[in-house]
Amino acid sequence: MTGRKDAVEAWNALNKRQQVYLEHIYYADQDAEHEARSGDWMRMRPGPAAEWRWVPYSQENSVEDTPIQRGLRSRGELDVGAGRTLGALERRDLIEIKDEPFATPFGVRNLVMVKLTTLGRATARAGLGHVAPKKKPAGMLPDWAWETLGRLYAAGDQGLGWNLPWNKGVSNKAHDVLIGRPDGPYLAGDRYGRRTITARGIHHFEVHHACYSALYPEAKVPEPRPNPYAHDGLAGHRRPLPADLLDAPTFRLLAHLVMLHATGNDAQRRSIVAEYVRHDLPVPDEVASLPPCLRRADIGRAQGKPTAGSIDTLLGHPDGPLVQAFDVLVYPRHDIRSEMFAVTDAGLAHYAANLERYRRHLPDVPAYDPST
Repeated sequence: MTGRKDAVEAWNALNKRQQVYLEHIYYADQDAEHEARSGDWMRMRPGPAAEWRWVPYSQENSVEDTPIQRGLRSRGELDVGAGRTLGALERRDLIEIKDEPFATPFGVRNLVMVKLTTLGRATARAGLGHVAPKKKPAGMLPDWAWETLGRLYAAGDQGLGWNLPWNKGVSNKAHDVLIGRPDGPYLAGDRYGRRTITARGIHHFEVHHACYSALYPEAKVPEPRPNPYAHDGLAGHRRPLPADLLDAPTFRLLAHLVMLHATGNDAQRRSIVAEYVRHDLPVPDEVASLPPCLRRADIGRAQGKPTAGSIDTLLGHPDGPLVQAFDVLVYPRHDIRSEMFAVTDAGLAHYAANLERYRRHLPDVPAYDPST
């Protein structure tokens, strides 16, 4: 990580001409970042930053200036000595330079590409008085998707039609991002129909509105309705989880098992019983008495993504096992057994006693409410 003191010293070590060159490379870098982050509304994938941060400096035998060259020319700094200046910035580890073949109607030409290093970007910001954007916490939406969620929130049950312009409706890319959220889809509706915001989308908008306001202060979104679990800013993402609470993936698994128990969902038992009946075999007591449960193979789906160690955490909880394991013969004709898991009384007690705390510390984990 580059410290501000190092960046200021690096800027002050440059002469005026070198500072001007670094400044305009920085502007091109920021334009490329803006396009990559928000300009793919037509579903174009920007690729990794290591690729799109390369920006053109000059094209061989071209009569047109690149954006960097135009900026330098406007400052009276574009001349035959440009190569030496770029080389000086490269030797200071502020930029990287490469030649890239470029096909034109007149044959292959050479394109000189430049890319800011981390030190170079920090140096330019220090010299120009720019502040680096706040780091987006894991799981937060990019700015364009956040504005789309805001439009859906404002539209309410009326929703947004499919034929609106991309910056007034829901682009294809935003549709994919909002419908594929790990805590559940934020919008309902297909790509060519009316899209409406879901309960999870409303919850995310209201809980994280202050966080997004700090990340994207220029985003055009409506004010949220009051939400008791709303964060007061990005600091809410940095609060440590109390030691007696489960981490997010493990709590999500426990919440799913609690939901199966509370709703009496015995789909697993009925499926196994059907297998015995199909082969005219007697149903053993271990199958007939199986409580609402989940197969080990289905744990990843219940958590949103597989997370190693969650079951071990629940089995070895300090308050006693929060889940119980069953080794069940699920395919008797082929002697195939499967490990099943169900919530215990201790698990139900832990869930009920700490549900409000989990909602405050892990607001993005869908938490089943047994009282509803």
